[in-house]
Formats: sequence, C-alpha cells, structure tokens
Amino acid sequence: MTVQISGSIAFDTIMVFEGRFKDHILPEQTHMLNVAFLAPQMRQEYGGCAANIAFTLRALGQECGLLGAIGRDGGDYLERLSGLGIDTSRVLSAEDCYSAQAFITTDLDDNQITAFHPGAMNRAGEIGLGDAQASLGIVSPNGREDDSTRTRVLRTTRPIYFRSGPGHAHLRPGGSRGICQPGDLGGR
Repeated sequence: MTVQISGSIAFDTIMVFEGRFKDHILPEQTHMLNVAFLAPQMRQEYGGCAANIAFTLRALGQECGLLGAIGRDGGDYLERLSGLGIDTSRVLSAEDCYSAQAFITTDLDDNQITAFHPGAMNRAGEIGLGDAQASLGIVSPNGREDDSTRTRVLRTTRPIYFRSGPGHAHLRPGGSRGICQPGDLGGR
C-alpha cells in the first residue's frame, strides 16, 4: 500500500528571545506596535505538514509519496526526503520563489510570535495527480487552490481513501462543507 500525501513542504526558523514579550508589548500601545527582539539562539528545521507526515510514515516503514511544492532553496530538503525513501517525483520545484517558511520567535514564557511566508506552497495547485498510485491519500494544509482542488479530486474521482485534516477550515466560509468534513474518511 502506498500513501500519497498532499500538503506543505516548508522550513521552520526558530529563534529564542531571552526575555518576555509582555515586558515590551504594552497593551495600551498595540495600535502603534513597533518592536524588535534580540534572538541569540536560532535554528532551522525541516517542516511542513505533508513532509512531516511523510517522514513519520516512512520511519514506520510505510511507502509514501509527496504532492507539494518547494522553491529555489529547497533542493537539499528534496534530496533528504528522497534519501529517506519518500517518492518526491510529484513535488514541483518552483525556481521563481522561495519555499514556504515559518519564522517563530519564542520568549522565556513560551509565548510565540510567528510570521509565515507561503512561497512555493501557493504553486502546489499546478501539480497533477497523473497516474499516482495509492491506496490512501492524505490532504494536509497547503496552498488554498491546491487544498480545494486536491480534496475535490480525491473525493470524487480517485479510487483511494483519503483523510483531510482540520487545517482546511479556510477553504470556504463556514469551513470545508461541500468538499469534505474534517476527519471524514471517504471513498470513491
């Protein structure tokens, strides 16, 4: 059995501010917020919903493939995933943009400020399913166009079961009704 996983492939840059945001962000002045935090600790991790799912499934011995997009900075990440035995033949490499990136700053109280750049993730809708062979499909959060298209295609035309994650509430006003319900396990 092969699992095809549609979703984001991203980098997470994690920084630690050795103070507390509450000492610098004054509630009565949030209308004119302008802060900078020194973050002497920083690390970059491989991330993204689909890539994390594929990594975990592969570690458990499951055959799987990715349907997603990376940018011009994602070559090493793609090689790493391939080297782990994950099928990356349906990953779009978009040379005109960067890969999706999350920049997370954490303070000493574990509060976080995050900025997210979708980058190549927005191009994931350009990837066709083609002759992808799978017994199971997982649709995890990705670019808006890819989410709705991929879920609709898997729901109506592919002879596979799939699981759509709860991160899809942004698909339509009121959630993903009309495409699938979060947690719905559907078939053909």
